[in-house]
Amino acid sequence: MNINFKKKKVLITGSTKGIGLGIAKKLNSLGCTVILNSRKKVSKNFLNKNFNFNVDYFKFDNCSNDDVKKKLKNIKRKYKSIDFLICNVGSSRTSQKKNKYIEEFNRMFEVNFFSNIFVIENFLKIFKNKNFLKIICISSTSANYLSNAPLSYIVSKSALNSYVKAKSKTLDKNATINA
Repeated sequence: MNINFKKKKVLITGSTKGIGLGIAKKLNSLGCTVILNSRKKVSKNFLNKNFNFNVDYFKFDNCSNDDVKKKLKNIKRKYKSIDFLICNVGSSRTSQKKNKYIEEFNRMFEVNFFSNIFVIENFLKIFKNKNFLKIICISSTSANYLSNAPLSYIVSKSALNSYVKAKSKTLDKNATINA
């Protein structure tokens, strides 16, 4: 795929460290306006240190449907449209506490599955972008292959992949979603 990224707007969730920050830096270097997201506030110094231009930041918790909806409305007011949505929130860190099996599954689904669903579903309702839209969800090979990852992580990422496949069939022909 040959895409001219100049003047494109991209929202990247979970983008102030790790994979998300790496994606944000690369897309920014290609000319995208990058809208970062995390649960914790970042400083202007962090933004200036990591980016040269066209960067913004919105603090919200992707695991809260209400917070996601409210902040996406704020982003729409400011930017009108978004060309790319990259859902990057996720974690493989699990609790080692015994007898917390169900609680751990709930937490992993909240972080790895619902955080992405809340963003995608609200984004599609709020932005209603009919032109060019790409949604990308960062998942894991652990969702498809046996690995040493925790079972709750494997199952939550597998559920995300299944959602992405099913949801992609419901979207407008110009929109795509990939995991």
